[in-house]
Amino acid sequence: MALAFFLLTWGVLPAWKEVHSDFANYYVAANLVIEEGSLDKIYDNDWFREKIREHGLTTNGKFAPFPPVTAWMMIPLAHFEPITAQRIFLFINLTFILIGAWLLKEITYLNFRHSAMLILGGGLSVVNNIAFGQAYLIMTVFILLSFLLVRYKYSVIAGCLLGVSASLKYLPIVFIAGYFLNEFREKRFNSGILKSPFSSDMKVFFSSLMTILFIVCAEFLFFGTVVMNEFISSVLIPHLDGQLTGQGLYTFHFQSWDNLFRNLFIKSNEFNPSPLIDWPNGKTIMKIIVSLIVIGCSAIVLYNYRDKNKRIAVYLTVLSLSAFVLLPATATYHFALLLIPLALIIGNQLMNRNLVTISIIIYAMIGFIPYGIFFQLGKSWGLYFGYPRLWLICALYITVLYGLNKKNESLV
Repeated sequence: MALAFFLLTWGVLPAWKEVHSDFANYYVAANLVIEEGSLDKIYDNDWFREKIREHGLTTNGKFAPFPPVTAWMMIPLAHFEPITAQRIFLFINLTFILIGAWLLKEITYLNFRHSAMLILGGGLSVVNNIAFGQAYLIMTVFILLSFLLVRYKYSVIAGCLLGVSASLKYLPIVFIAGYFLNEFREKRFNSGILKSPFSSDMKVFFSSLMTILFIVCAEFLFFGTVVMNEFISSVLIPHLDGQLTGQGLYTFHFQSWDNLFRNLFIKSNEFNPSPLIDWPNGKTIMKIIVSLIVIGCSAIVLYNYRDKNKRIAVYLTVLSLSAFVLLPATATYHFALLLIPLALIIGNQLMNRNLVTISIIIYAMIGFIPYGIFFQLGKSWGLYFGYPRLWLICALYITVLYGLNKKNESLV
């Protein structure tokens, strides 16, 4: 009841009262598609904000860093007034919380009440998805559904869901990679035999790949090379370096190693006049070191589980948590996707009970961080206090890898 009250107060009521920037971005982009005008300037922030004003909205917004296909997402709601459209999307998101709780029940074998508590225990990750009109909660539910579809031998449909999710946002690519890696475990190489290309995992992989390819081709045909080139050169590539168009490069809000190292090593007379060391190459060098450590630790765990029955669950869990640690920029609503590795861990009993409990506590802490307090501490007491989400996701990653290694030692 407390979690539901928190969702109602901070998520449902704000979404009901006014249109927020994230939903406005999706909504206006969909209207621009329907209006059939030129979209060549869709990644021009000033031009896009002007279009937001033309649709009667006062919120600031921008289409970057969304892929072009995102502009199609709200087309069914684009014919409604903005506030009506957001309220409809609010009900859709709330419905997906219920669907997600049912899926978690099926995957984890928890009861419905505990499954709902696990979702709402994500705190701001779920609340901000609701309040801002974001799509990460819906995507999380689709990915959970894909796992259930694979279990019941509907691998092609599961792959299509993953392909659509990966086309809208980037992180689901790691789940596609997990199914691919599962095909090439060492046991198969040692025997000199690879699984049939029509095996369940390969069906997921190829159908995901074909879905992504189809969507990319559709994007090129509809939006044209100007928009696609603009997306790749000025949105996608800078995003991979932690540079979000129209957002502060030194703000604590988009916590990541990229952001931390930028604050530590890159001087800005206006935003970061006193870095720890004025050493621009330090950001790149330190990010490479962190990436190699994460990749190396993850590879060891994946290798140790190469011949275990629960290999695919481990692959998907480790790859997704590794991606979270290395993401170039994060926002609160991204962490709704943490439900996925938690569901895999609980449903497949990948760790002992105490470590699962610790993992759930860390997950809840990520969702209930008093960000305002920590941001102020980061400015006054020291930079490191401004990155609680980064430290917690690293703590979750370490806890899970430790738990998987301990579990592996007990398996025959």
